Amino acid sequence: MITGVDKNEVFEYVSKLDKGDKPTIWKLGVLLKKDSIAMMTDAVTASGEMDIKALQANSPKIVKAGLRGVKNYQISKGVDPKDYDEVTEELLESIPTLLIPELASQIIANNFVTDDETKN
Repeated sequence: MITGVDKNEVFEYVSKLDKGDKPTIWKLGVLLKKDSIAMMTDAVTASGEMDIKALQANSPKIVKAGLRGVKNYQISKGVDPKDYDEVTEELLESIPTLLIPELASQIIANNFVTDDETKN
């Protein structure tokens, strides 16, 4: 049996970089087909192999398309951590650069995970 991907499903993810007592929880969704096809097409070579550098270059676009919200996130110094249900440009711009590829990789993985696999 083939099970379809639920475009509304959201997976909670804690970064490997997060060492705090109260971690930030990233709410990651799956990519819509139009986003997935556009971003993945750029990352596949003529021989059908995945071009990791091209995929990394698309990481900010992947995060923008797949991020659904954040819990317990401190958007900048001096601001108390809070939950963000709306993904704004300000929120996207505040995400540390080192975290972008990690979140993008997890979003992509969520598009291919089967029911028997662990999401986090």
